[in-house]
Amino acid sequence: MADDSIIDKASTMQHLEEPLLGGVERAYTTGDYADAIVTCKGKTWKVHRLVLCSHSEFFRKAWGGEFKEAKERAIELPDDEPRTVEAMLSYLYKRDYDAQSGGSGEEDIASIVLDARVFIIADKYFILKLKDLAAIKLQERAKAEWKSPAFANAISEVYTASPAEDRTLHDIVIETVKEHAVELFQDEEAHASFHAVVDNVGDFAADLLKALGREHSKTAKEKKKATTYKCPYCATKFSLDRPPPYSGSNFSCPCCRNYINTPLWWSDYGVLDE
Repeated sequence: MADDSIIDKASTMQHLEEPLLGGVERAYTTGDYADAIVTCKGKTWKVHRLVLCSHSEFFRKAWGGEFKEAKERAIELPDDEPRTVEAMLSYLYKRDYDAQSGGSGEEDIASIVLDARVFIIADKYFILKLKDLAAIKLQERAKAEWKSPAFANAISEVYTASPAEDRTLHDIVIETVKEHAVELFQDEEAHASFHAVVDNVGDFAADLLKALGREHSKTAKEKKKATTYKCPYCATKFSLDRPPPYSGSNFSCPCCRNYINTPLWWSDYGVLDE
């Protein structure tokens, strides 16, 4: 049973934190008591150095030394995009960001693509918890959006802009594609955006090939004892003298003659010898 004193302390802390966090959020929305600005491609945010510096080493160094930014209390981020900067600042004040936000006239960015960009900007400005949050959001969206053009665009974003030394997003998209590889590769027309990424992003294609190769190798080892097959059409079981190699001549069910296909295809219908 939980200690009542611990519960009371947690409740008290939450009670004390809520108005403080609410005040920080309001300060971001209103710009009240702001003591610095952040600009990006024509858009300006009034910010509070205490908030930004407490989360990011980049801002601490920029505003804590003798740099121009410290004297003018202004930082320009010319290499980033306003939507991504806005998401980053939102997190610093609210501990979350809304991937659906974006006012009129702003670039229309799919939520899953914005998640990738937020991960990248969080890495760039040393905001580790924001990186974790962006990765979680992207992973959850990928589960639902794996067949969408937006997911294909996110793959491209990950492989062209995310840090090479951090494989978090790379692993998420590869695992997602691997799980749905059959559907994605069966109908090229329906998944044209995905196939375009495979054709044009070489590092992604290489990683995917390795992942699928490992998966097939694992499947082969698991089914190497299966010398009996069950036809998915007529349910007839038939045996071969030995497990077929994973290349070579096609064969079909000896009873109904359906499904003339490769040994690799038939391996999915292997059953262990009794």
